[in-house]
Amino acid sequence: GGAYKPQPLPPFKPVQNVLGYRVALQAPKELHAIQPAIMTATVTDPSGEPVVFKPWFGALAHAVFFRAGSLDYFHTHVCGPSTPGCTSVLGATTVTGKPAGPGKLHVGVLLPIGGTWRLFLQFRDRGRIVTAPFTLRVR
Repeated sequence: GGAYKPQPLPPFKPVQNVLGYRVALQAPKELHAIQPAIMTATVTDPSGEPVVFKPWFGALAHAVFFRAGSLDYFHTHVCGPSTPGCTSVLGATTVTGKPAGPGKLHVGVLLPIGGTWRLFLQFRDRGRIVTAPFTLRVR
């Protein structure tokens, strides 16, 4: 109840700690609309060991993006050999998310419009669903 009081999104923070998991995201210095980019996520479990990603809803990880101030939405995946079909397409431009070794993911980004986007990187480990939030600025 009460009046709606929108809060500004927090600035980009490269490391998020969620449920004991540490998710570190390396993003390019600048992201541009309609230009593919790869971000590297390094993920360790609560004991500090690299997460071994296993398929969950057809992908090793899901990247869900929402654009601030609009209803714009983008959802992509990180896939492995047993979970193909994770290429994002925008016109003739494509990007594919892939695993990059133990505890590492290459997350493909191909956003349709500039602005401030909130990324929710999700994966499942040992029955726990982990969602790490990041704020991205896209030109």
